[in-house]
This record gives sequence, C-alpha cells and structure tokens, in this order.
Amino acid sequence: MSRERLPDRRHGLLHKLEYGGFKLHVEFGFAPGTKVVREVFLRPRGAAGKGSFFGCLLDDVAVLVSRDLQHGTSAADLAERLGRQGTFSEDGAVPKADTEPASIIGAIVDLAAAVEAEVKDGGTGL
Repeated sequence: MSRERLPDRRHGLLHKLEYGGFKLHVEFGFAPGTKVVREVFLRPRGAAGKGSFFGCLLDDVAVLVSRDLQHGTSAADLAERLGRQGTFSEDGAVPKADTEPASIIGAIVDLAAAVEAEVKDGGTGL
C-alpha cells in the first residue's frame, strides 16, 4: 500500500505516558474524516528534553511509527507484533502472560491502539 499523505491540519489528541521512569507527551494525529490514528508526535517531559539523546531517539521513533501507520498498518496490528514481557501477580508467585510492552516503543503503540479504540467507541470528541 502506498503512503497516505495527511493534510497540514488534522485532528489530534494529546496524552501523557510514563514508562520505565520516562515521562512523555504523546500526540496522535488522525486521518481526515476517520477515527484512525495515522501519526504520532513524541516529546519528553522533564529533564530529558528536546535536543537530548532521548529526545532525538523519540523523534526517530515517531517518524518510523507514523510512516508504518500511514502505509495502512493499524495501531492494534502493530502493537501485536512488538515485543512483550511477562509480569508476576502482586504476591510474586504466579507469572502472568506476556502482556506488558517490552519497550517504550511498545508502550507508545499500545497507547495509540487504545486511543483509537476509544475514539471509535465514541469515548472522545473527534
């Protein structure tokens, strides 16, 4: 599938995300006339700001994830293909299935899939 070119102005939703001690602002852009996430913007919150190694890494992650979404991959499909890690029950005795994202990239894509599902269910005003 060819890349979906997005207009300069489009609807977006801003969220906060914390993962592994990192705090981010994550903005999701939607394809016009749809409730489909097609773009991700990432900004560190706090000390690891713009221009830092982490900020530059987030810029590159946003470009790669956005391009994949613009080529037709759904956020949910992308989330299913990223690494997962297991967790333990609160008492530490019973391992749970591989449900948690293995990296901050997985956490970002999981959030994109959740936001898209919420928007499609009418949970936010887009």
